[in-house]
Amino acid sequence: MDTTIIGARIRSMDFSSAARSAGFSGFDSMSSVVRYALRLLVVNDHHQAMRDSVKPGTPGMLPKSNQVAASIPVEWVEAARKAVPDAKNDATLVRYALYRVDGYSHDEALHEATRDYYRGGRQPGAKDVKPRKRRTTST
Repeated sequence: MDTTIIGARIRSMDFSSAARSAGFSGFDSMSSVVRYALRLLVVNDHHQAMRDSVKPGTPGMLPKSNQVAASIPVEWVEAARKAVPDAKNDATLVRYALYRVDGYSHDEALHEATRDYYRGGRQPGAKDVKPRKRRTTST
């Protein structure tokens, strides 16, 4: 089975909330939670999604940053994309799936997954076009 790496920026408390809602103990990997959330979009069965997504012997979950990346079978990602055509990219799809696990409705999850604080780079209309000068030290 071919796998792909899929990642997203997600706030750590939102991630932890989704993991607790799904019944993860805190000793499972963050990747397992992402795999579970995407699998649940397609199969709609908690027990099957849990069996398919949790790999034994993976390191524990401790969200230290706002980034998550997981190795996921390509078939699961394609099925999840078909299940949620409103998701514009894979990062939005991951966030959407995690919000759905946490009990959000479709519209609420999509709204949360596409909020402005997940956008990278400068805000639209930013006027600071000059790059900052780098500090140099002389010896």
